[in-house]
Amino acid sequence: MQEPLTLVEGVYSLPPGHWMTVEVEVRSQKPEVRRERYWDFPVPGEAFGGAETEVLERVRDLLEEAVKIRLIAEVPLGAFLSGGIDSGAVVGLMRQVGDGAPHTFTVVFREREYNEGEVARVTARRFDTEHTEVVVTGEQVLAELPQALAAMDQPTMDGINTYY
Repeated sequence: MQEPLTLVEGVYSLPPGHWMTVEVEVRSQKPEVRRERYWDFPVPGEAFGGAETEVLERVRDLLEEAVKIRLIAEVPLGAFLSGGIDSGAVVGLMRQVGDGAPHTFTVVFREREYNEGEVARVTARRFDTEHTEVVVTGEQVLAELPQALAAMDQPTMDGINTYY
């Protein structure tokens, strides 16, 4: 489902980087809704200044620091590893800045056109992770859909993956 739509008719999600207040007039019961942007994604080059290579280096440093901060824990941590570049980059950074092999998890399907398992396995081998594949069938998803949706704030397809 594409934001700002939700499963409830007439209810919309708040866009990223926004806050909202709702005040209700006691006599009229009419709500006054205010929505304002508090943050916007900076335009590359403007936020950091400098040449493209400097910007790319700064972004990498920020991503590395973000991953490093999130690896501070008393328990082993893992990552959902799809066939995409974003999860692969996070896993690579986990391996680079962390202590030991990260745990990675991939949801795989029997249907070849939906299965990202092979690409995820290549990434897991490349970064020497402790990799686990969870095989999910269409029948299983249908049977467990109510529980999966109940576990999410806002239903998404990735939310179903992380449910498993």
